[in-house]
Amino acid sequence: MRQTRFVAYVAALALVTTASVLQGEEAGPAGTLKGDLPPAQYSRVVNPIEAKVALAEKAMELYEKEMEKPAEKRRAAMLISYKEKASAAYYQVALAARKAIKMVKKEEHKAEIKATYEDPNLSKATEIPLGFASEAQNKGDVRTAVGYYKRVLAMDPNNPVATAALEKIARTMQKTQEKGPKERDKKKDDKDTPSWKRTGR
Repeated sequence: MRQTRFVAYVAALALVTTASVLQGEEAGPAGTLKGDLPPAQYSRVVNPIEAKVALAEKAMELYEKEMEKPAEKRRAAMLISYKEKASAAYYQVALAARKAIKMVKKEEHKAEIKATYEDPNLSKATEIPLGFASEAQNKGDVRTAVGYYKRVLAMDPNNPVATAALEKIARTMQKTQEKGPKERDKKKDDKDTPSWKRTGR
């Protein structure tokens, strides 16, 4: 009987020790989300973000798979579509991170979520349309460029690149509009002026 109890005690002790070791391996450093939060709470905070990250990575995998094809076999429309979907998915990661920030109390935990998930994924989300906008602008397609810049500002209202680009486009368009009437007036003046005056005779 004593031997049976002893064996049961040793087995229970081993189980507790194993669980403690496993928890120690899973726990992060003190002062971090993983180190400070109970496992269930950590999962509630982080798992929804990680799920969004997986979707974003899947979208980029489709783009990369298309890019692996020879240049003549790549479908330009699909490449754009995949990157636009990836941009939207990265933005969803940033939104999930913002939601998670509200679920924790400590400022260091909020900062960790922002630095680990929100900021880098917001940057990825905006880099894609910024690239498309730049390409469109270089081709002279200002309307498409403006559309992409506005998409960036919808995700990141304080984005300095999109803000500066739109301001520059607005100034250019204003100068063009102001120049138009002046050129029309000049042509009208030239038409009304006798030819001998226009030629300096």
